[in-house]
Amino acid sequence: MNFSTSRGTYFISLIASLMILASCNQPSSVEPPVQPNPNSPYAQELPEGVETSSDGSGNGAWQEEFPGGLDSEAVVGTPYAHIEGMWSRVFNWPLIAIHAALLPNGNIFSFGTAPKNNFGYLELEAFYHDVWNPSQGLGLQAHTSLPNSSETNIFCGGQTLLPDGRLLIAGGDLPFDAGTKLNAFKGVPDLNIYSYETGQLNRSPVQMTRGRWYPTLVNMADGDVTIVGGYDVNQQPTTEVELWEPQTGWKVVRTLDEFKPYFELNWSYPFAFLAPNGWIFFAQTQFAYLNPYKNIMRYAGTRPGATGMGFGSAVMYDEGKILILGGGTKSMARSSAEIIDINSDTPAWKRTNSMTFPRKYPDATLLADGQIFVSGGSSNGLNSMQSAVYHGEIWNPITEQWSLTSPAQRTRMYHSTALLMPDARVLILGGDRPEETANFNGEIFYPPYLFKKDGSGELAPRPLIKSVEDFSYAQTFSLSFARTTSVSKVSLIKLGSVTHSFNMSQRFLKLEFSQKGTRLTINSPTSPFIAPPGFYLLFIFDDQGVPSQAKIVSLK
Repeated sequence: MNFSTSRGTYFISLIASLMILASCNQPSSVEPPVQPNPNSPYAQELPEGVETSSDGSGNGAWQEEFPGGLDSEAVVGTPYAHIEGMWSRVFNWPLIAIHAALLPNGNIFSFGTAPKNNFGYLELEAFYHDVWNPSQGLGLQAHTSLPNSSETNIFCGGQTLLPDGRLLIAGGDLPFDAGTKLNAFKGVPDLNIYSYETGQLNRSPVQMTRGRWYPTLVNMADGDVTIVGGYDVNQQPTTEVELWEPQTGWKVVRTLDEFKPYFELNWSYPFAFLAPNGWIFFAQTQFAYLNPYKNIMRYAGTRPGATGMGFGSAVMYDEGKILILGGGTKSMARSSAEIIDINSDTPAWKRTNSMTFPRKYPDATLLADGQIFVSGGSSNGLNSMQSAVYHGEIWNPITEQWSLTSPAQRTRMYHSTALLMPDARVLILGGDRPEETANFNGEIFYPPYLFKKDGSGELAPRPLIKSVEDFSYAQTFSLSFARTTSVSKVSLIKLGSVTHSFNMSQRFLKLEFSQKGTRLTINSPTSPFIAPPGFYLLFIFDDQGVPSQAKIVSLK
């Protein structure tokens, strides 16, 4: 399959994209949306069931689209792929992946709706879940989609990986009411746990104190999980903060009634992070720290001139550093981006360069090198098809500059998800707009760092991690490698778990190292406050900035 597209056609698409910027903040005047290239060789979704391999390997999708796999020289993008990246074709997904998580075995767990063959838009329910094995290709034969035996509608709950790799899913929604034809949008107190080792999803006999619909889960330094925000069965804010201890279950540690003004009456997936001091940091309009173990909360400043946090995204991209981007109101989107540094008792706030496009409901994904890839969203209105943003953008934390990527093929707005995979690509899934589009499909973005810089559009040779020692905190460990003579960087990224534009798990660390021949001696993270225990992607980079395939490692 030839991925060479007309550069002139691309620039026409880019110019059309830039033309809407003048009107993105004016709801009464909307220009036509940025459209994907209709001549793209991956413009059409392939029929289901056509991607089996002739050799029985299960890799037919890769053999069909990219003969030889990701590292093959046959994979060719445009002459500008090393600058703007490249997208795969659109491929089928069994359900709308409103929730997605990378598991320690490299598989992708997702849920969000009923399967495509019995989907009704008003019936937004997650009584099914899906597990995709990327090594078996893009076809539906690589998926295992099963009914959710827990009898909990886990739609719009919160999820994060526990230190042992199990996926903790807290809350969800009451089932669809067939009589009224309405979704409940009322939080349930159920707790569900998925084991990647057994393949079982089970409801825990231990429930939360209140229902949680749209909650945030925060991994703590000792392996506990703190849950904040969401709405209960009466559609009221769940102001209790609860702490889950694996041995004893849930307990209420605090109520946040006095904190309501600082959530702006919006308790939907609040931006909360484990800070380097071991407390939870709330990155709302006004800042606060919470120690759930001592039931202490203190206010810590404000975002000057801030007018809201809704519909945007946030990510911890370095030790104690958070990027907040996009969002807006129901009628207006923002392109702004802000940095919060929480490495001291008093958070430092500043504006950074704005994105090219205003975006509501974007996904912000840490790349293997620590840059942030922002995809999807709409630049006007609320989940508006007329202003869908197809181009991605990449933020460089060193220069604080944004660069545009090539355009995706499908709209990815509300209910879309994005995850960094072990091969350093980004999986983009889902997205929907009531009764207008339902994305039972996905795309994969190839970041620029995967390509040769000579304009050939070919994938660059990649370094190879041959072996790596187990390691814990504040120690050195060894790694052996091949396919390069010089290593320029070692990075550690926590496995992602994302929903509703917020990845509750991902965080990035750059590790110090020394090299001797084909072995590295690497310094591990010094504290679980900056790297909570659990599973991480470990990448090395050659002297051209090309990443290896990651090793998935456990930090204990």
